[in-house]
Amino acid sequence: MLRFKQFISEDMPYLDDEYEQSAEDKAFRAADLRQRFKSLDMARGNTPLKKIGEIGPYEIHHVPTEFVGGGSGYTYRQHHAVVTHKGNRVGTVTFSEEEPGPFGKGHLPKHLVSQHPLFQLSHSGKKAAVPGLPSHVYKMMAQHLNMPIVSGSRQSRGGQRVWTNLARMGKVSAINSQTGEHISHYNPDNPEHTKTAYPPTASGEQSGHYWYMVHHPES
Repeated sequence: MLRFKQFISEDMPYLDDEYEQSAEDKAFRAADLRQRFKSLDMARGNTPLKKIGEIGPYEIHHVPTEFVGGGSGYTYRQHHAVVTHKGNRVGTVTFSEEEPGPFGKGHLPKHLVSQHPLFQLSHSGKKAAVPGLPSHVYKMMAQHLNMPIVSGSRQSRGGQRVWTNLARMGKVSAINSQTGEHISHYNPDNPEHTKTAYPPTASGEQSGHYWYMVHHPES
């Protein structure tokens, strides 16, 4: 069930705002953000940004993109949240749209797969004007598109903070794609929930292997 793009986007340490980043990591992050904005500009052409709301001093804009896969004829749809501050683009979060299908022993409707939030360092972590800014963006996009958001099964410390904040803001469930085990209302302040959804690895770190978080837009 684990998608490579989820693993690579949610488990890269240079994206963790509290990770001790090297100069190379910071430069890579800045270049990644510039490239993402450039790709979005090319994809949307002359279509203006569509503002969908505000989070404190930040404005959130929705940019939908799609492309047809070579040979398969399948249309891939993505939804990008572009975050601006005083007219300047300072961050973006990308979500891939997935069709309904089986999930563990259950079923998911059409949903969004979260990829990593990427923000300028001056608007990341504790430097952001709104605490937990990426989590607020997730919640706004889920409500705007009326689709649940699903995490990858492994998350960096930064990714875990996003989902911890979401669980405190609204309904988040946790599902094990291998066993079908299900926590209908994940509570990050319940040690039994965190131990189940983020079991420690051999190295002692919490990976959340096979566990997916689902944020529900009605919450």
